Amino acid sequence: MNGNAARKYDTSVSESHAGAEDLPEIKGEEAFGRYTVSFGLSIAITSVLSALLVVVKELNENTILEWMRNVTPHHWITHGVFDLIVFAVLGFALARVNGGKGPKVSSRRLNQLIVGAVAVSCITIAGFYLLIE
Repeated sequence: MNGNAARKYDTSVSESHAGAEDLPEIKGEEAFGRYTVSFGLSIAITSVLSALLVVVKELNENTILEWMRNVTPHHWITHGVFDLIVFAVLGFALARVNGGKGPKVSSRRLNQLIVGAVAVSCITIAGFYLLIE
C-alpha cells in the first residue's frame, strides 16, 4: 500500500471534526460537535415520543388516529411527518443551549442515551401490542 492510499483513510481527530473549533474533552473522551450531540439527543427523545404516539393513537382510534388519517393519505405518513418535525426542531433547539455550544454530553453517554431510548421505545410498542391488543 502506498503512502497516498494510507492518507486517504486517515481518521485523525482534526479531520474527523472538520469545522468544529476547540472541542473539549469530557471525562477523558473525545467530544462530539454540538450538532452531533444535539441531534443525537433529538433522535433519542423523538424515538420515545414516537413510541408514545403509537400507543396514544391506537387507544384513541376515533379521535387522534382518525385525525391523522385525514391529514395525509395514511396515518403513518402523518406520524412520520410529526417525527421529522420534532427531530429537526429539537436538534436545532438543543444546538443553541450553553450559549450556542450545545449540550455537554460525552460520546459514551450519548451512545447510551440513544440505545436506551430506542430500547425503551421498542419495549413500549411491543408491550402495548402484546398486552393490550
